[in-house]
Amino acid sequence: MNTQNDPYTILLADDHPLILEALTSLIHTFTLYKVIAVAKDGRTVLHKLNSMQPDLILLDINMPKLNGIKAALQVREKYPHIKIVFLSSYYDITYSSIFNETRADGFIPKLAEPEVFIKTLKQIVGGEKVFIKTETSEKKTQPDPDKYGKQLKLSTRELEIIQLIKQGLSTKEIAVKLFLSVYTIDTHRKNICHKLGITSPNGLMKWVLENSYE
Repeated sequence: MNTQNDPYTILLADDHPLILEALTSLIHTFTLYKVIAVAKDGRTVLHKLNSMQPDLILLDINMPKLNGIKAALQVREKYPHIKIVFLSSYYDITYSSIFNETRADGFIPKLAEPEVFIKTLKQIVGGEKVFIKTETSEKKTQPDPDKYGKQLKLSTRELEIIQLIKQGLSTKEIAVKLFLSVYTIDTHRKNICHKLGITSPNGLMKWVLENSYE
């Protein structure tokens, strides 16, 4: 726990090594903050919290093994005193439900200017909730229904599943919510990947977080 003379301790989580290195270097240029640990996925975040209690977690939304959303929910349940700040390439208008559900303290785009990044951290550790978004980013992330429904040939059910994936639900949880079998949801996921040309294991989650239709 931070005292008046101690730096605010930070656990930084992102699956891109260059992002981890860049943000760590930036944060360490200010004596008010100190990165005490880094993680490349949500599971590692939870594991590290067993032996340390940072003041704040900077958490990438899209990570392998356990994404930032699910990790944040577990952090909030076990360690309610830790501040959670999400990171992503840009602000998505559909993130508001995620921020509400996880009771997040802030959101900072990875492309934010260094002075904006540090200023936002100062506001958050001071007790404010700050979610940075711009008119440009909102327009960028507003999906085109014609593109998703017609050009990509996604069905209404597939669009529904995409939104549930974005909310962090697993295949089993989606099956329960939609009153369908796990096999049926898995088949839908495979069809979605085929239509979108996605072949990597984490490719669907990355696409969903950046493009999903609502």
